[in-house]
Amino acid sequence: MHPALKKIFCLPITIQQSIQSVDPELADRIDFSTIEALGPNLVGDELASRFPEMLWIARTRDPGGQVVIMLHFPAGNDPLMPVRVEVHSRRTLHELHRRMRPPPAPGLLEPLPLVIHHGSDRWTAPPSLEELLSRCDAGDYRVVTREPEGTGERPGP
Repeated sequence: MHPALKKIFCLPITIQQSIQSVDPELADRIDFSTIEALGPNLVGDELASRFPEMLWIARTRDPGGQVVIMLHFPAGNDPLMPVRVEVHSRRTLHELHRRMRPPPAPGLLEPLPLVIHHGSDRWTAPPSLEELLSRCDAGDYRVVTREPEGTGERPGP
């Protein structure tokens, strides 16, 4: 990451203004007075060094909700950026759920990846997995299970 970006994006106000500029409605849901940087002590050294370049967490105005702001700083176009962001988001959320005490309630830890492009070329990479992979439902999966013997029924929840 470029050193100037590190200095600029280490300020909570920069994070707030960035989110407000791209999604004012989402920004209104975040309580920016609670924003704090996440260090390796919460996500682990491996995750802190391999995944989003900077991590922040803040409470939302929804009771018990939190948003994890994950900053990526590519200098050039990365056509696979949606895949990288998805992998980073899932691994980061998984690690936070594992390490946070008390652990967040299901559905209350919301990822917010931001790609801060600082290259001289225009950003042309697709902004979502759906645009990159036309036959993909991001985050969805199919369950293959064996029916309980002799019942002909699928197991319940």
